[in-house]
Order: sequence, then structure tokens, then C-alpha cells
Amino acid sequence: MAALLGLAVIAAAGFAAPWLDTVVWWGVALVAGLIAADAVLGRRRAENVLAMLEAPAVVGRGRIFSVSLILHNEDESAVSGAVRVEAPEVFRVLHGSRPGRPGLWTVRFRLPAVEQQRLTAQAVVDVRGKVTLGPVWLRIPGPLGFAERRVQVAATAEVRVFPETLAEREGFQDMRGLLTAPEAKTPTRWRGEGLDFESITPYERGDEERHIDWRATARTGRIMVRRYQLELNREVFVVLDAGRLMGSDTGEGTKLDRAVDAGLVLCRSAIDHGDKCGVAIYDSQVRGFLPPQVGPAGFRAIVENVYDTECLFRESDFASIFAQFQARQRKRALVIVLSDIVDEAGSRSLREALHRLAKRHLVVFAALRTPLIETAFRRSTDSYRGLARQAVAGRLLQERERGLHMLRRLGVHVLDVEPSQLTVSLVNRYVQLRESGRL
Repeated sequence: MAALLGLAVIAAAGFAAPWLDTVVWWGVALVAGLIAADAVLGRRRAENVLAMLEAPAVVGRGRIFSVSLILHNEDESAVSGAVRVEAPEVFRVLHGSRPGRPGLWTVRFRLPAVEQQRLTAQAVVDVRGKVTLGPVWLRIPGPLGFAERRVQVAATAEVRVFPETLAEREGFQDMRGLLTAPEAKTPTRWRGEGLDFESITPYERGDEERHIDWRATARTGRIMVRRYQLELNREVFVVLDAGRLMGSDTGEGTKLDRAVDAGLVLCRSAIDHGDKCGVAIYDSQVRGFLPPQVGPAGFRAIVENVYDTECLFRESDFASIFAQFQARQRKRALVIVLSDIVDEAGSRSLREALHRLAKRHLVVFAALRTPLIETAFRRSTDSYRGLARQAVAGRLLQERERGLHMLRRLGVHVLDVEPSQLTVSLVNRYVQLRESGRL
């Protein structure tokens, strides 16, 4: 900058004294040469800086994780400059970065000669799916400060954002953060009203009289009862509604986020206890259908098919998934539909489909409440606008309850829960139905 300013002064003087023209031209040539030399040296310095991105392969939605940028200077002189990592808008850096627009990680650095430096930042992603970080842009000035070189480095890292509960489960990630199959477990023997005979044991307080084995009692002289265990390899099917109603916010993600999280935890629980589990995804059309799976490999296939499901805000049509389900699922199964309804009239087609489905299968309809409507109804207000909003919310809740009541009358098990309580309530209902022998 000083050289350019001096050149400008000389040029101004050249107009006043013609003999200075030669000096001006020599000055211009000198500065141009310095700029060209600085650009060449800056390019060489930039090409001698290597970059590599490191990030965990799997993170939880909304959970803070560390991402690192490793810079290595192969030049024999120190290098300073700025680096920018491109990323999608959903990627947000929380610490260790200069303020910038979402989706960018920008930071300044200084590398000694033939040294390596690790730049680390804390980041978060609030949307499930695949997030690709990179490429990396380096902006390195020349040693004289006249020119600046920008270089793109093909350094990338892919992060898969899973539902938060699933990503934190023990055994799902190894020490390197790589996705692995869940640890294989021996199916647990759940005693209940099953049909599989297990053993004959002495009578205990609380045993039912109808289970007494009179032949064994006569032979041993003691009251003996037959024990049964719940059948293994029962089929469980999780049906996810990815339509418009599931895109509403719950304060911690959308209804669909909660449904995906709960559905995957339920699949993990079912497979761990010897059952098969399949998934289906629909909105206005069938977006995915995976037949019942078994074992760790089966659970991994379920996760890969479900974890990045997004709400496209299309109107849901249960008839499409119902027709495909009826054609492909012949064996009786526990069918769990994760969705919601607005009113009695709008859910007529859903009720008809679930009623036909319940004739062959055991159907559970998990209805996720809308916190915004619940809050509007319970909020105390004295304004006319607030009272009108409260009246509308009350009407919506009343019509929704009427629709759920009609589902119960049709033989469908209804689970009406807050989105934050869905996972626990869903797994508990599955355990209750399984122990009661309803499957």
C-alpha cells in the first residue's frame, strides 16, 4: 500500500515536471514487478499449505459436537492468512469462529515453517440427515503484502445427523465415532400369556388355577403349574406419517423429529427382544417401505431408511400406504401408526383404512398433540383477539378428541401423548401388548 501511495505521488509530480516521466515509468515497472513476484511467491506458499477436515461420522440432532480443521505448512517460511470452510445453512458454529453467516466457518491462522496446526470449533446441526462440510478455501497473502492468493482445497467431511435419543444410545457408536451395528443380544424370555410352553414348575402364590398340570401334580404329590413364554419373532410395523401435520413445531424439533426418534427406539427394543420390525413412510404417496427385519443388520437397515426423512408439507393420504401394506403384509402384526388428526371429518379416510387394517392386525394409533394449540387454549387472556384464539383452539381440541374417540370405537388402540413423551409411552404400550399376549 505504501509503494502504491508513493507511486501516486511521483505520478502527480510528473505532471508538474516533465523530466520526472521517466522516473514514473520506472516506478510503475518496479511496483508491477513487485506485485507479480509477490503473487508468484504467494501462490507457492498457498500450494504448500495442506488442509484436512475431521468430524464425527454420527451426531445427534441439536447436540453440540467438535469439528477440526488440520492445517500443515510444508513451506520453509511462516504462513498466515484466513481459512473458510463451506457448509450447508443448517450447520452452525458456536465457538472458535469469527461471526459469519450460517453455514460458514471462517477463522484466521498463522503457521510456523514446516508445522501443523489444529483449529477446533464447536458446532450444532438442528436438522436430521447428511451434512457435508467442505470444500476449504485458503486466503494467503504474499510475503510483501501486495497480492493475495485464494486456493480451494478438496477437503471434505460427511456427518450424519441422527435423532438425538438414538445417537446417544450406548453401543451404537464405537470409539472412533463410526456407525456400527448395535450389539447383538440374546432375546429375553418374557413370561406372560403366551402360547409357547416353557416348563412345569411348583405352584407359586399368584399363579392361575387354569395353568395347573394335574398329571404332574398327581405324579409328584405337589401342585405343579405350566409356564409359558411369549412368542418370539412376532412382527412389528412402524408406519411414519411425514405429511403436513407432522411438520408443526414442538419446541424441540418437529412432530416428525419426535416420531422418527420414538419409532427407531421402538424398533431397537423389538429387535433386541426377538421380534421382527419393519417400517413404512408416507405422505401423499408411499416414500419408503421396508419389510420386517431381524438382528443388528436389520436394525441398521431400518436406521438408514428412516433417519433422514423430511417433512415436505404435503397432504397425507393413508390409502396409498394402506393398499401397499395390505398387499405385502399377510401375517398378523402389531402396526403402530405415528401421526395425528385434526377433526372428525378430515380423518374419515384414515378411520376407514385403520378399521379395515384392525380386522387382521393389532393397530396402535399414536396421536401427537400440537403444543401450540394446547398453549393457546390454556393461556389466560382478557383481549378479544386472545379470547377468539382460545375459542378456536378449544374447538380444534374438541374435534380432535371426537376423531380419536371414533378410532377407539373401531377397535384401534389410541395413544394420545405430548410429543416429548412419545418415546416412553410408545415403548411402554408395546411392552404391555406383548406381555398380555395380544400379538
